[in-house]
Amino acid sequence: MVEARVAFDYQLFYEDEVDLMDVIQVFKGSELEYTKSRYIVVNMDLSSNKLTREIPVDLTALASLMGLNLTHNHLSGSIPDSIGNMKALASLDFSDNQLSGTIPPSMAALNFLSSMNLSHNKL
Repeated sequence: MVEARVAFDYQLFYEDEVDLMDVIQVFKGSELEYTKSRYIVVNMDLSSNKLTREIPVDLTALASLMGLNLTHNHLSGSIPDSIGNMKALASLDFSDNQLSGTIPPSMAALNFLSSMNLSHNKL
């Protein structure tokens, strides 16, 4: 099995002692700059955290998320149908869980998805 991984490179620039920061993210050769932003989440890696139960549907509301890694947990149930709402998603890894059912047709709407790993599940 060949697994593609996307490299993320973050540079943080802190301003004084407040919670604001400028973030420059280099993703797939493109540089994205976020200025004076507090709670931008563009990549979420919750791998190997012993997470259980189903994938929370609320997670799919993070429409600006570009990378989501939930690998090596104990997640069960099906992939939420609303995952197709995550239009910016470029990398998705749900491998090595206990997910079952079918792959939601809504995933066809993920036009920027370039890396997906669903191996070692019951899909």
